Amino acid sequence: MALKINETCDACGRCLPACPQDAIRATGDGYAIDRTLCSECVGVHAEPQCEAVCRMDACVHDDDHPEREQALLARARAKGPSTGG
Repeated sequence: MALKINETCDACGRCLPACPQDAIRATGDGYAIDRTLCSECVGVHAEPQCEAVCRMDACVHDDDHPEREQALLARARAKGPSTGG
């Protein structure tokens, strides 16, 4: 599954430094995950780091955009050695 940030986001910003892929961007009223950059932390961490640090449980799986593990690993590796390469 891809990840997304839902409407419960309170824009605290804790997810920004937690994302090893730099896939989270500020929007006008909160944050959004760029699913073309997000690796869901596969191959890097046991769980998505945005999800782990979110105090509002706003970082959730996006059932409308399923991802294959191979694609997620490729994204993590493309980022470089510090994120699973």
